[in-house]
Amino acid sequence: LDLSGSNLTLAATICSNKEDRGKCCRYINAFIAVSVARYANATSNLGVSSDLSEICLSSISETLELYGIARNATVFCGFGTKIPVNYECEGRTTVTQMLQSPKFV
Repeated sequence: LDLSGSNLTLAATICSNKEDRGKCCRYINAFIAVSVARYANATSNLGVSSDLSEICLSSISETLELYGIARNATVFCGFGTKIPVNYECEGRTTVTQMLQSPKFV
C-alpha cells in the first residue's frame, strides 16, 4: 500500500502524546483507509490478498516507525485487527463483485 501523501510527521507528533491516543488512531486509520482505497482504485481489489496481508502490515509498521510513530501506538490502535489492510465481504474480494451485490446501493 502506498502511504505517500500522508502527513506521517504530523501523525508522529500527535501519537507521541498519550493524551491524544484517540486522535492518533484516527490518523493512522485514515491513512490506511485512503491507501486501501487507492489500491482498490488501481487494482479493483478490496485491499491486499490474505497471503500478502502480514507482509503488508509489517511494511506499513516499519514505515510508520521510520516517521517516528511508536510501535506501541500501532498496537494500541489495533493496526491489523481494527485497522485491516484486506477486506472481504461474504466472499467478495473485488470492487466489481461488491458492485454486483444485490444489496449494494
